[in-house]
Amino acid sequence: RCWALRQLPDDADIFRRFNAIGRLQLWLREQGLEFVPEPLMPVRRLITGQSAGTKYSINGFVCVEDGRAWMMESWMSGHCLTGEPSSSQLQETLRRLNDLHDAMKRYSERSPELPWIQYRRDSSPGVRRRVVLASELTRVKLRELEVGASQDQNQTFGQLTFRFLESLRRKLPELRSRLSRVAEVAFSLQPVIRDLWRPHVLFTGDTLTGLIDWAAMDCDHVAFDVTRLFRSWYGSGNRQIAEALDLFANHRGLNLEERQLLEALDMATVMLSPLTWVRRRYEERTLSVVTEDVLRRLEELVVIAEGYCEPTSA
Repeated sequence: RCWALRQLPDDADIFRRFNAIGRLQLWLREQGLEFVPEPLMPVRRLITGQSAGTKYSINGFVCVEDGRAWMMESWMSGHCLTGEPSSSQLQETLRRLNDLHDAMKRYSERSPELPWIQYRRDSSPGVRRRVVLASELTRVKLRELEVGASQDQNQTFGQLTFRFLESLRRKLPELRSRLSRVAEVAFSLQPVIRDLWRPHVLFTGDTLTGLIDWAAMDCDHVAFDVTRLFRSWYGSGNRQIAEALDLFANHRGLNLEERQLLEALDMATVMLSPLTWVRRRYEERTLSVVTEDVLRRLEELVVIAEGYCEPTSA
């Protein structure tokens, strides 16, 4: 068998988090969900150490060798899509996600030792984070980003930033309104992968054979597992997005408020995704080297933001 190897920071909280994810993945595999990666249990399971002055002892899926922490899981077969999914691939994705979400909910209801992924009724943490982010985008902040773009020696990145900020200014009031409308609503929250997009969903023909990279898993509404994925498949295809969101809502039996959540998250995905790259370059200073891959990805996101309108199915 082939295995995927992930190196982890030497941090006790991260070890515990990935051990919790590993236990969930293993349980899901036992329920027959073969598209879930299978974590490999190390021979030496007990790891001890010290983090931030606190000693720890953890028993689980993380292995520490020569001062480095690792986790291994099965290499999933299949390939990510390079274009839009076929109708059968979309239906397959919705069926598999429905099975996954139902199983993850059952697990979260029976795992009191993992409060961070326990099923509950509450407002969405992901929505609250986006409300804060949108509120921070003041005129002064947007102007600072424009100044950074104007001084950027990479003219292509700077021009893409200007185009994005122009679209963001026009849509920001609507985005804030949509997010605030659902920010205080109590939704059903459960474990979700949260980072599903085109490269993380693998197919063999029309069969979904892998959902990979669970590092961002957290407790939130199941809508967080489709909005980014659908945009990565359909881009500016607002009609296709609307149809896919409607199919998902019907599969899950979502109510009106949950459908409003879907729409708000879709808009936030479109309007805030380019911001991640812009802030890395001009605020966090972590993107000093701009590769052609980065420029292609940023341009793709900017084009989607420029073409955004409220998805309306035919």
